[in-house]
Amino acid sequence: MRAVILDGDAMRLNTLKRSAIWGLPLLVVVPFVGGGESNSGSVTFLQASKTDPSRVQADMVAVMHNVGSNAMPLCFSVQLQDDKGKIVSTWVSDGTAASTDKVCPAQGLQAAEFHPYPLQVSVQKTKEDLRPLTGLLIVEINGPSKTTISKPLRLVPPSALGAEAPKPSDIVFAETSQTTVLLQPSAVSGTVQSGLVAGIQNKGYGSARVCFSLQLQDDKGKPTPVLVSERSGPFSEKICSSREIKPAEFYSYPLVVSADDQMRPLSGYLIAEVTQDATFKSSISKSIRLVPPMRPALSLYMFGLPLGVAALCILVAAFLVRRNVTSRMGSVTWDFSQSWATNITVAGTALTTLLSFTGLPEYGKFMAKSSYLSLALLFGILVTLAPSVYNFIRKPVDPPPPDLANPTKAIGPVFQGYVFGFLLASFLTLWGVLGQLTTIGLLLWEFADSGPLTPSMALVFDSVVVLIALFLLIYSDVTIYYNVKHQITHRDANRQRLMYLVTTNLRATPEDKTAAQNANQPLPTWSLL
Repeated sequence: MRAVILDGDAMRLNTLKRSAIWGLPLLVVVPFVGGGESNSGSVTFLQASKTDPSRVQADMVAVMHNVGSNAMPLCFSVQLQDDKGKIVSTWVSDGTAASTDKVCPAQGLQAAEFHPYPLQVSVQKTKEDLRPLTGLLIVEINGPSKTTISKPLRLVPPSALGAEAPKPSDIVFAETSQTTVLLQPSAVSGTVQSGLVAGIQNKGYGSARVCFSLQLQDDKGKPTPVLVSERSGPFSEKICSSREIKPAEFYSYPLVVSADDQMRPLSGYLIAEVTQDATFKSSISKSIRLVPPMRPALSLYMFGLPLGVAALCILVAAFLVRRNVTSRMGSVTWDFSQSWATNITVAGTALTTLLSFTGLPEYGKFMAKSSYLSLALLFGILVTLAPSVYNFIRKPVDPPPPDLANPTKAIGPVFQGYVFGFLLASFLTLWGVLGQLTTIGLLLWEFADSGPLTPSMALVFDSVVVLIALFLLIYSDVTIYYNVKHQITHRDANRQRLMYLVTTNLRATPEDKTAAQNANQPLPTWSLL
């Protein structure tokens, strides 16, 4: 431990070796505000004295730790000089009495005690700008053996730091980037809420109180009132925290924001008004964005409504071909020149993707952009899977050779499906088409709400979409019926031709006629809806 002996105007450090039996206290100086530890010791800032206008003062805390076994009365004093070596008159106080050249707190340091002593160090103002002061905080220990310990000290006037000088109230947000908050439905009907933490840092040398409010608007520029509260507190347009933020302190204020339940995101500012000594000082703000809660229910309706309509349409088609549900059908082909329903789906997918990236807000009136993109992707997958579903339930068959007189010219095994597989593939195609049309219809209203389209234009376009959907349902049933009828007609014609060849063959046996009757006939290919 170091002891300091001051001789006249010169300060000289003499290092004394401390014996363990002395039990001297340890000294740590903690500045109240705007300071910290440096290589030269404790650094703190001078400010105007609250009691004597002719002086400036610095607040600090001397933290003492008695590692001995005896109680020790303490006295504090400070000796300082400026950067030119000139001794400066210094006074010290513990806040309970007037400043003097030495202060002895009434409470001594008990054995094995760790105790902070708040001190105020003041110096006389001068006509010239005050220079930084350096010196020692000296502690006289009046124990069984009197001794002195010290700590290097540096006092810096605000003028010495220029623009970086601390201010009486210098409150800033710890994080200045935009904060995005995801709202959630609350227990109060028609409202959404979310927690928010406002990190505030006090860089000044005065305590302050902070009041919070929000100024927000939707993506159309319409101001939207939003309430704020401290955790478990009442909601209001402005909330003033009872928690005072102290100098050089960082504090996280837990807040809760509440807004009317709406789909649109809100953006604006979180405003913090700073008051000091019951007087408004300044206001600070940071960008904030409130995102509405995700609503999967509408996505389910968008997925389920086309499913139900497509299922009803296929049930009607199944009734029309009910006698041939288990009959075989030929292979499926993807012919764009004949499958106009499939063309609508491809066009719908392209249109939906285009609309999703050109002007559609991230959070629309009905659904988020991500929901529209997901629906477009899923409906496109349904149409793509339709031929594969039919192919998965095909079976290889051996049709009779085209020339019975030369069986070696057989065409080999071919794959044939079933009418019920055709119905299933048609259902998936129709589900995808109707889903795309429904998504496009809802997107038109999103554009009407966000501005690119007027409501009357959206109504006209949506009417066209509804008409296309109605014609598609009629077309689907008619196409399914005639596709199945064409397969059955082709099968029966081939069977009659084969029977004619067998019956006109004088060598044919009854078994040949039976085999010809039950033979798998070659069937034509067909296109999706």
